[in-house]
Amino acid sequence: MKYSSCHGMRRSLLAAAISTVALPAMTHAMSFELADGEVSGQLNTSLSFGVSYSTEEPDKKLTPTAYGGSAAGINGNDGRQNFEKGDVISRIFKGTSELSLNYQNFGTVVGVKYWYDDALENGEGHFKEFDDSGFDDLAKFSGIELMDAYVWGEFEIAERPLDVRVGRQVLSWGESTFIQGGINVINPVDVNAITRPGVEIKEALLPVNMVSLSMGLTDNISASAFYQLEWQGTVLPGCGTFFATSDSIQPGCGPLYAVSGLTEEQQENMSLVNPALPDSANMVLPRLSDDEPSDSGQWGVALNYFAEWLNDTEFGLYMINYHSRLPYVSAQTADYDDRPGNGFFLNGVSNNPAYGDASIPMVKGPEYRAMFPENIRLYGVSFNTSGPFGMSIAGELSYRPDMPIAINGQDFLYATGFLDVASPIVGELFDLDITQPGSGPILARNAGLYDQRVDGYREKPVTQFQTTLIHTLNDLLGASKMTVIGELGVIHVGDLEDEKEIKYGRSAVYGSGIEGIAVACKNPDIEKSYCSLNGFTTEWSYGYRLKSMLDYNNVFYGVNVSPGLAFRHDVKGYSYAPGPQFVEGRQAVTAMVNFDYLGTYGAGVSYTNYYGGDFNTQKDRDFVSMTVSAKF
Repeated sequence: MKYSSCHGMRRSLLAAAISTVALPAMTHAMSFELADGEVSGQLNTSLSFGVSYSTEEPDKKLTPTAYGGSAAGINGNDGRQNFEKGDVISRIFKGTSELSLNYQNFGTVVGVKYWYDDALENGEGHFKEFDDSGFDDLAKFSGIELMDAYVWGEFEIAERPLDVRVGRQVLSWGESTFIQGGINVINPVDVNAITRPGVEIKEALLPVNMVSLSMGLTDNISASAFYQLEWQGTVLPGCGTFFATSDSIQPGCGPLYAVSGLTEEQQENMSLVNPALPDSANMVLPRLSDDEPSDSGQWGVALNYFAEWLNDTEFGLYMINYHSRLPYVSAQTADYDDRPGNGFFLNGVSNNPAYGDASIPMVKGPEYRAMFPENIRLYGVSFNTSGPFGMSIAGELSYRPDMPIAINGQDFLYATGFLDVASPIVGELFDLDITQPGSGPILARNAGLYDQRVDGYREKPVTQFQTTLIHTLNDLLGASKMTVIGELGVIHVGDLEDEKEIKYGRSAVYGSGIEGIAVACKNPDIEKSYCSLNGFTTEWSYGYRLKSMLDYNNVFYGVNVSPGLAFRHDVKGYSYAPGPQFVEGRQAVTAMVNFDYLGTYGAGVSYTNYYGGDFNTQKDRDFVSMTVSAKF
């Protein structure tokens, strides 16, 4: 079948190129036969030991004022303050084992992963104790987890091939390479695994229970579909670990603290409200149970066309319905005693003298939860082809008509937590008129705003385009092969309100800017560059990624050596949160060298330097990693 062979060849090229990001691929496996040769099998095991060190001190501009820095937020500092320059951030033994069995046109694949991070399991942080209680199982410091576990079958219907898979599996659609947020949303990402030393490319995506089908309709057209049987979220680094940029949204983390200028302990013991309540009732927001989406309702269909007449170009059409893999903040507003005689405003004084002192006693403080929006619809098109000089060129365009876009966290926290802040976001969220500047919103007792759920996002149309070029050169710079990969991405967010009305994105580390709460403009200890309307989600954003690897074969005693460089640059604009792909000016460079002996033993050393960008929360997380590995 023309389509299958060419499609598989193109995919193999892309997979080979991507694999240069991680450890060198080694393919040794234990093969065996059962039942007089009718059943064949393979057992693949990969083991590695790696260590990573922090190579930079925490940036004072990202440290809360309460702890000697100048940041405007206090809910994302634990991980960075736990480590100083030279500290071990991970010292991990890990492995994967995968068993595959084949019988005629049927088979099964079962895989497990296991790990033990001694640095986190037995170490102590400088700021807080390492504690993975309540973390996602895959984010814990040690564990063993089932990965792939599916059965497959190959059939023919009307002399056309039909492939079926049922169970825990990874299914990749689209043409993305490094830049996320496109068509390839079927499986969640294990961010925690990606940050560990010695990561392999297959560890990046998490298998999910689903039924997937692929059928050749003609020699050049195929159709694919899937239906997921469970929902699984992206695994984020746990709070207090080096790469965690939040202390409150991941499983097992929290609570939320309201004030940068007070330590967590001070806020937990601060009494500003009804004496009958806990002292911290309006300074600390407790975490409620997560609102996870349904296990049903996630599906997708795709149609691929292989145009042999057009330079062997493959086109794809996609439609996917999925639930968010990333968490959003949802608030439960405070409750107040609004009986007659207590006034009509919340903890404030009206500008109208007829109202007088109009404070209302709080009877329950604000709370928050992590939630995951459901039924995000995605439409996409893709292509891949061969370019001049042996290049491989691929690209995709995706469109989400109603993509959840996160509201600025600092604005959302104050507006929903206290209901008495003179900020336009209060009027936007609750559809209320705002009184004269500085007086706060009119929140009468019959407005029904007490003890209400408010989700911290708005739905906007989002379009994303990305294209990848892969080129392999032989006999260059003394190397047997040089592989170069480049990817460019552009994101457009439509229907954004004026930033003076409601703002999206920008880490709470930087506060809410010059409008609204404007903490950075009022507190002399906070970095003054944060007092601006910069850094929030913009209509357009774009950036690129580059990767180059050289392969030197048999350099000494059968050892192959592969040095490489990777570079990322977010050129312009700020894409939507959570997990913004582009943050203007943000850059990173990684230098690495990998060693491979006989395709069985390997080693690698890499150094990553983050820099650039006025609103880059990664800029002080430089690190170096060293890994040894074996596969059999």
